[in-house]
Amino acid sequence: MNLEELYTMNPWWYDRGNIEEDRNLRLFSTKKVKFYPSFLRELADFEAGVYVLRGPRQVGKTTSIKLLIKNILEKRVNPEDILYLSAEVIKDRFELLETIRDFVQIRRRISKKEKLYIFLDEATFIKEWQFTVKYLVDTGIIDDSFVMVTGSSAYDLKLSAEKMPGRRGKGRDLVLLPTTFRDFLKARYDFSLDYNLLDLLEMEEMDLKKINFQVARFKTDLKIYMETGGLPEAINDFMDNGFIPDETLRAYTDLIFGDIEKFSKSRTVLKGVLNKLTDIVGQRISWNSFKDYVSEVESTRTLESYVEILAFSFIVGILYFYDYSRRTIRPKKQKKFYPLDPIFLKIIETMSTRSVDVGHRIETVVFENLLKYSYDFSEGLNLTAGPYFWYSDRGNEIDFLITLNNKLIPIEVKYQNRIAKSDYFSLQKVFGRGILVTKDTIFRDRNVVGIPLEVFLLNIPVAGTILSGELVPMVPDNVSIGSGMGP
Repeated sequence: MNLEELYTMNPWWYDRGNIEEDRNLRLFSTKKVKFYPSFLRELADFEAGVYVLRGPRQVGKTTSIKLLIKNILEKRVNPEDILYLSAEVIKDRFELLETIRDFVQIRRRISKKEKLYIFLDEATFIKEWQFTVKYLVDTGIIDDSFVMVTGSSAYDLKLSAEKMPGRRGKGRDLVLLPTTFRDFLKARYDFSLDYNLLDLLEMEEMDLKKINFQVARFKTDLKIYMETGGLPEAINDFMDNGFIPDETLRAYTDLIFGDIEKFSKSRTVLKGVLNKLTDIVGQRISWNSFKDYVSEVESTRTLESYVEILAFSFIVGILYFYDYSRRTIRPKKQKKFYPLDPIFLKIIETMSTRSVDVGHRIETVVFENLLKYSYDFSEGLNLTAGPYFWYSDRGNEIDFLITLNNKLIPIEVKYQNRIAKSDYFSLQKVFGRGILVTKDTIFRDRNVVGIPLEVFLLNIPVAGTILSGELVPMVPDNVSIGSGMGP
């Protein structure tokens, strides 16, 4: 890579003030709704190590990096000690190695003891990039450096993490997900809410009604969020136009197909898979049954490979059956599939010319928000660490299961005008407790509470925070969960 390209990507080498002219930061400054991921604060000390940031395309990973670089520059670090590389313009892993090695060697001659800061953005554009990072780690070239690698496919990032066990210093895995409804509101309004889902399970019916009265003013905001989902670009497009422009949907569509083609997969087959997905969102189904409806695939394994890539790319979530008696998942049982975000749901509806019913649209939003309670995204949205679902041999089903403070919490969605005891029979009979997410109904029946959708979503804490003594969610020390924020 020639020096002119490097200086173009690193304009602060000329003048530290040039970071203010960065395209991503200028766009970010114009947004009506801004989201700051929690890990920006958590990484403020920039301890040396290799950090891996996962997340879907257009969720704000590049903007997050530029905000981190701005933060470093404000600490009066020498601007020439900061290297940003966009993998999209790097030819191969050998050019990547040469570029980073030359940078480190030159800077070490000038400032031997100073920490270096290296950012590799969208690394998955470079085939076998993980071998380069492994070599840099093994040879000690990037010792005492803060290194952040981002990517939209968890597959390559998973391989890289597995190839560097114990060699990443203070580095850890980070996940940038679309915003929750609570994130969405906190970016727009100054308000506080001192409750969480466990608190709701302990409250009397009158207390639940008081909370509902407090949050009733956000019903209009919920309608907007149901349209936009949690992807920042879609949210701001809606705020600017009152709708999501077709060009935005086309851009997301192109990204989906682009991710598939990186794995040498067929657009025609993908269209067939997405076409059928419209009919099975939120419904349990086996791989064999799924395949019977997709004429474009020849085998179950082919179908699995396409859906797994969608999951690795944070586009479609795969939920597993949880065996309550054995306290474990059963991977060979039927599964459920949800698009990550309402925007992705709109895309598959457009492609299939069919609509998903209101109930499963609501479930998709609930699913997206409940991802804050998962702790392992090493395989993207192949959710072996939850959230889960449950069903009985008789056909009774619970939409979602999450773990909070070592307690398994069942959640059933019934977005309808009337609620009967049969709607929460399994919550009481099998689990002895649970939350029924309703349209407007509020009740308490022994250890089951029914609360409107907006009350439920607002009590899912902002990503990566601790509220009312509740750790969100039982996250190992080496994983942080952030919230989306910009282009």
